[in-house]
Amino acid sequence: MKSIKTLLAVSAVLAMASSANAAVYTFNATVFSDILSSGASIGTNTGSGSATLDDTSGLLTIVSNNFYNLAVLGSTASYTETVLLNGTLSGSSFAWVPGTTDGSACVGAGPVGGSICGGVNPVRPFTPTVNPIAFDLSFGGVTAIATTGTGSSGDVITTTYTLTNTTTPAPVIPVPAAAWLFGSGLLGLAGTARRRRAAAVTA
Repeated sequence: MKSIKTLLAVSAVLAMASSANAAVYTFNATVFSDILSSGASIGTNTGSGSATLDDTSGLLTIVSNNFYNLAVLGSTASYTETVLLNGTLSGSSFAWVPGTTDGSACVGAGPVGGSICGGVNPVRPFTPTVNPIAFDLSFGGVTAIATTGTGSSGDVITTTYTLTNTTTPAPVIPVPAAAWLFGSGLLGLAGTARRRRAAAVTA
């Protein structure tokens, strides 16, 4: 019975130690896009916002308020864009794993021709140009993600998302060390209880 209780207690500590390593990192985000048609730049897209990276689900979410300027047509638009990127975080590297929610969706007033939002909030698939992506997870660390995608009008859009970490990661607790400390504590308690019983018997 005692051994079962001990195993349950150690299992609980291992679970707590592993969950302590899980984290959601938050970032300030800036966006810059160059919009190309036939290899020539025809406009830009700039924005700023925030981002989160969940190292458990492996989902990177970037939400930004953007300003689209299609210079050749004199067309502008302001809109909110949400970018989703699925992957896995190992150490400080984020490996992109294509998922059904990859890409970006936007909400706002579309420019002439609706080549960004068009009133229907289309998803614009894109691909990171570097994979895996190395994240700087230190406070204030900067990570730049370059992507390429295609707008609904067929234009090629190259975008750089610059993320500045605003969250200090929780300290990593090595699981073996935590189990060792907990186990030695149990042994100490067991020894104390044994000595008390022995003292009671001799008394």
